[in-house]
Amino acid sequence: MLVDPALYTDVVNAESTTNLLKKASGLLHVFPTPYKKEDVQGHNSFKTPERTGNLQLTFAQAPDGKMMVDADVDDHSGIVHAFDVLKHTFTGEKTHPYDIHQILTYFYSAKYNNKIDLGYQLVPKKT
Repeated sequence: MLVDPALYTDVVNAESTTNLLKKASGLLHVFPTPYKKEDVQGHNSFKTPERTGNLQLTFAQAPDGKMMVDADVDDHSGIVHAFDVLKHTFTGEKTHPYDIHQILTYFYSAKYNNKIDLGYQLVPKKT
């Protein structure tokens, strides 16, 4: 997604001044030409610190200065995420949105006294 380059500046500032983000590997994130992660001045990928359901922001820049971000929510972080990546590599499947929904509602609803609003509802399919 195209973003204002100020977003990158804000993320870098948040990483260096708060515990909200940490540097991460953006190795597996792919961008369309002419955007390149290598053209970003500084580190190009950041994650929130949660063990599950963490947000990752990976940036790439075009020669004209325009910037893109690949924003995704991962099942897990750390070594468990490495196993998630291996599983997806062998199965050819990606993280399923339902799994992320379950992570967000299970782990975070208790943290916020069951008052989390995801902005959507899952409705069972009628058969």
